[in-house]
This record gives sequence, C-alpha cells and structure tokens, in this order.
Amino acid sequence: MPDQNHIKKEARTWVLRVTSRDMDETERRKFNDWLSADEVHRATFDRELGLWQMLGGLADDLKDQSLADPSKINQSDERYSPTSDQQAATRSPPAPSQRRMARAAIGIAASVVLALAYFAEDLRVLALADFSTGTGHISAVTLPDNTKVTLNTGSAISIDYAEHERRIRLLRGEVYFEVEPDNTRPFRVEALTGVSEAIGTAFAVRKKEDAVLVTVTEGNVSVKPDPETASRSLRRPHVVTAERQITYEAGTLKAPPQQVDVSSTIAWVEGKIVIERLSVSEAIAELDRYFPGRIFVIGSARNAPLVDGIFDTQDIETAVRAVAAVQGLSVMRTPGSRVLLLY
Repeated sequence: MPDQNHIKKEARTWVLRVTSRDMDETERRKFNDWLSADEVHRATFDRELGLWQMLGGLADDLKDQSLADPSKINQSDERYSPTSDQQAATRSPPAPSQRRMARAAIGIAASVVLALAYFAEDLRVLALADFSTGTGHISAVTLPDNTKVTLNTGSAISIDYAEHERRIRLLRGEVYFEVEPDNTRPFRVEALTGVSEAIGTAFAVRKKEDAVLVTVTEGNVSVKPDPETASRSLRRPHVVTAERQITYEAGTLKAPPQQVDVSSTIAWVEGKIVIERLSVSEAIAELDRYFPGRIFVIGSARNAPLVDGIFDTQDIETAVRAVAAVQGLSVMRTPGSRVLLLY
C-alpha cells in the first residue's frame, strides 16, 4: 500500500518545482514519469496544485474575514481570566461559536504560514525589485542615463547607480540592455556569481535555473566573476563578441562563447518566440514561460518530430494548439488555468 504521506510530500515538492518555471528537460521527464506511475500520484498532485493556487488569493480572502483576534477571545469574560490554579481548573469550556472562531483563526494562521513557504522567493524578489514583469508581459523602460532596458516575461531587476558604477542585479528572468556609453561609469549586470560588463554594447542576460546565459547583439561584453560572491573557478574575464553567447553557473564557464542566431534568441523583444528543433517538452516549456497558467505534457512518444515555428508571445494558447496539432496531441483545459497536452 503506498505511503500517502510520502506521496503528498512528493506532490508538494513537484508543485514547487513545476510552478517555479525553472524545470529543465531532465526534471520534466522525471515529473512525467512520476505523474504517470500511479493514478494516486496524479490525483494528489492535482489536489496540492489546487491548494497552491487557492493560497494565491489568500490575502484577498483575509480582508473579508470578520473573525475576532484569537488572543482577545473572552478577555472580557471573567470566567476565562483565572487568577489562580483553582479558577483555571474549574472554569467553564468555551461556547461552541467561540471554539469555531478560534479554530478558524488558527486555520487562517496556518494557511498564511503555508502561503509564505510557497511564495517566499516571489516575496523576496518583489521586495528587492525596482522593475518587474508578470507572466506573459514584456516591458521596456529607460533608465536615468538613457540606457534602454526590456524585461521579458516573469523578470525582475534592481538598479544601483553610483558615482563610479552603474550596476543592475538580475533577480530573475531575462533582460535586454541597450547601453548608453559612459566611460566614467561602467555598466555592469550581476546575475548569480558573475558580472557582465558592457563595452559599448547591446546584450541580453537570462537567469535560467542555476545558470546564466549572456547573449551579445552589438559590441562586446566582458563576463567575469563578482569578486564578492563568485568562486575562484572563473579566474579571468571572457570577452564575448557580437552574435555570440556564453553560459556560466556558480562562477564556472560551461563552454567557450558559441555563435548564435541573435535574431531568434532575442526575438522576444519584438514579441515573438522562435523555436528551432526542440523536443515537444522543451518547446512547451519555452511557451509556458509566457502562459499565465500552467502547461503540462502528459506521456511521451519515441521518435516524435522536433518542433519548429515562430509564435506570438501574446497568443500562447494558439501556439500550444499548433504544436499539439503537428504532434498529434490532444489538448485538455482543466480548472486553474491549466492546459494538458496528452499523447
């Protein structure tokens, strides 16, 4: 007999991973395998995901509550303010309505704690961010030095302009910078344990799971460790030239700069998603970044054709249905803004 508590813990772990939007291909396969292994897994996951979504509206729900503060219940009733052990031992039990109020208050407090556990990272980012975008939104802003910044879906940055440096911290997501030259104040973008310094340039920085991708469209970018946070493994700066991309993680370069098609890589700036020869799971994961709900691929198929296409960031559902049609998948909508693609 499966251990229900263990399955529930697994389901909650998967909810946190799935809703983080940071799952890679290997982890998505593991999730699909776990989900397909037992109907209990799928039912438990649905329940836990529903709870997570419900907690999203918890703050609004709390505004409508008229419950008394549990710390003040019966303070005006002398029976519940004993002045001796004898009074405490002989006092009358609370009335049923009072017990219900206390239980409800405790339940709300527990829900708040659970909500904070789910949303801790989001709250941290919101507290630090100067500019941010929600899921499916792309926003352009101009900084005080006339540098133009475009934030992709689900992105956030903080700004720290000082006398001798212009520093941006990428808190999450992907951002494209068109840097205004200023020889007296270098322009630097910090992400994880590395810093990308513009050398008269335009470039994008994407924080993806535990890695950072730096894509240069114009000029050069010097990618180097942040002396305050990086490990010693990234020992020297690497200059990335136009139409090349470099990846690093935890202060370590994964490979030398690679040539890329920047018109495809940065197509999102123009509201387009260019997908070239990705697996179905990878393609859907990319589309899912722009979808306000969640998209899941259930099951798998060997030798499935790779996905190619150009899609509109503002019409993700049409894109998903197009991919499903080519792949022979059925599309199912479920409560909670979820879309399932079924083999």
